[in-house]
Amino acid sequence: MKDYTTIKDTVQETVIKRSRFIAYAYTLTDEEDAEEKIAFLRKKHYDATHVCYAYISDEEGRRGRYSDDGEPSGTAGQPMFDALKKSGITKCLVAVVRYFGGILLGAGGLVRAYSSAVSEVLQSAEKRTFVVKDFYTVAFPFSLYKKVSNGLTRLGIVTKIEYGMDVTVQIATETGSEFVSGLNNLCATQMDVLYEGEAYYSGGDK
Repeated sequence: MKDYTTIKDTVQETVIKRSRFIAYAYTLTDEEDAEEKIAFLRKKHYDATHVCYAYISDEEGRRGRYSDDGEPSGTAGQPMFDALKKSGITKCLVAVVRYFGGILLGAGGLVRAYSSAVSEVLQSAEKRTFVVKDFYTVAFPFSLYKKVSNGLTRLGIVTKIEYGMDVTVQIATETGSEFVSGLNNLCATQMDVLYEGEAYYSGGDK
């Protein structure tokens, strides 16, 4: 698993020599999700001249596809994919819908139009960063809550808490060994600790 940054869904439009370029950026779960979103856009823009796209479907940036959708080879999909790779954003689909305005742009003009459409929509999109954390569940008697709550917060990020006869806390931490050592200093003999494994934690938008 690897930390990664993706985006919140965004759309942006620009007009170049009377051609409309509508750029979409979507966060993805996997390749199937990408194909479903592409199909949705083709249905939505059934009357468009082209619906070109590029996507990276995994966290590491190893799996992806792109399409010129009828534009001259190498003038749309590849430049879009290159712009997406350059951004460092993964698990993301970018699609550019073109409505032809009657004026030819030439190969160079098309490359610039599609790559800039992707760069601009990604730049305007809100970013979401997901960080790999070790997740633990800690349960302890409610009578200990005041004593240990501040210490638990210092040891990691509290992602969930449930109250009852016992208090159950889920915590995300970067270093499992330091977390366990810190628990021992908090009265670990009265705590039940379960390691849940690695998972992604989103620290919020930026």
